[in-house]
Amino acid sequence: KDHRQGYHLTLGRLHSSQAEALLTSQTTGRRPGRGAPYFPD
Repeated sequence: KDHRQGYHLTLGRLHSSQAEALLTSQTTGRRPGRGAPYFPD
């Protein structure tokens, strides 16, 4: 049970960073002149 829980935790972290990278690339694509992470003025 412990092993399976750790596996799911790692999967969740991977999915989170993947979604974050996707969001970052989308934001960069929308604002070509600015780097991510972006800060609203």
